[in-house]
Amino acid sequence: MSFAWTQPQEKKSGNYRYDCEYGAHPSFTGGGMPKSRTGPRATPTVDNGCVYTLGATGILLCLDAKTGNKIWQQDLLKIGDRKCHTHGYCNCPLVVGTRVYVQPGGQAGKSLAALDKNDGHVVWTSLDDPLGQATPVWAEVNGIPEVIFFTGKGAVGVTPQDGTLLWRYAWTTRYDLNIATPIYADGKVFISSNYGTGASVFRLKDHGEPETLWKSPAMQNHFSSSVLYQGNLYGFSERRLRCVDFQTGKIRWDKVGLGRGSLVVADGHLILLGDDGQLVLARANPDEYSEVCRCQVFDKGTLTWIVPVLSDGRLFVRSESQLVALELRGDR
Repeated sequence: MSFAWTQPQEKKSGNYRYDCEYGAHPSFTGGGMPKSRTGPRATPTVDNGCVYTLGATGILLCLDAKTGNKIWQQDLLKIGDRKCHTHGYCNCPLVVGTRVYVQPGGQAGKSLAALDKNDGHVVWTSLDDPLGQATPVWAEVNGIPEVIFFTGKGAVGVTPQDGTLLWRYAWTTRYDLNIATPIYADGKVFISSNYGTGASVFRLKDHGEPETLWKSPAMQNHFSSSVLYQGNLYGFSERRLRCVDFQTGKIRWDKVGLGRGSLVVADGHLILLGDDGQLVLARANPDEYSEVCRCQVFDKGTLTWIVPVLSDGRLFVRSESQLVALELRGDR
């Protein structure tokens, strides 16, 4: 596996544009980032020919993937009956079955919500938790489905049918910022937060509150979620790339130099994008950091806080203003 530049063929496709009035939401400051960086934070979700997008100010759209035509639109600020969060909305819509699961972050039973994916009407709202920025996760615990949300006050599991609370795992952080998406595997849940908080793995039970297996500062995810691969967690602990044992929380190895990066795992390799435009290929080796190659895909100083996307042998990496496609197929 190696990196090689490629120029994607241009294809006619639809698009949809809409006005996003950031000035109409004085409570939305961009989280301390410059005004030029107040664009969308959430990755679109694609399901059965439809694209579901969530903008920073809570505009949720369902678009036709081929034409870009709008099918329906909702407003999470109205559903949650709240003002825009200072960081805006960063979590991606979760689409399972006929439902779209989102986190409006309102009070009085309007923190979590499920919408009908066909027309966008609200099916249910639930709980009073402050807004979290992590994407919801679908899980089946002993054959029973549930949706896991990481809110501003901790992880919760709710029933997909009506949002009834099944369990809660309290997790308090500075600024109530829980951003990285939880990981569910074999009845266990991994959560991680920045600002000195760290991570935890807890086991879900048939009844009652979860059982903590470990808590540790070993992995402090900021905005980028860790990846679980062959029993180990690979992720960025603030500005340090680490491999952490999923069962024990023990740090297997530690690497600096890529800043607050993001990563995906493919074909036994880590594809790493540093926050200064560096793209790195390394082996997913729990015993040591083993780098294969690297390149400077964007100019230094270019902010790249977007997770790379791998599709059909091509890797797509994006900065604030550029999209680059790289060919990964070929001799290793």
